[in-house]
Amino acid sequence: MDIEIKEMLIQIQNDIKNISIRVKNIETNQVNVSNAEHKNWHMLADKLGQYDSILHKIYGKKILDKEK
Repeated sequence: MDIEIKEMLIQIQNDIKNISIRVKNIETNQVNVSNAEHKNWHMLADKLGQYDSILHKIYGKKILDKEK
């Protein structure tokens, strides 16, 4: 009986270690995705700024200017 309990405890320890490794990998992936999304938003903002400048050159008014 004691041997069986020890084996179960060892298996539980191994499972916890495996879960910990998986959780760490998930956290790392989430950070990487978050950083990539942040970069994409900045790239989008830059492109929208370029688009706004082009429209200003064409129409003489920036889209981002408030309606007057």
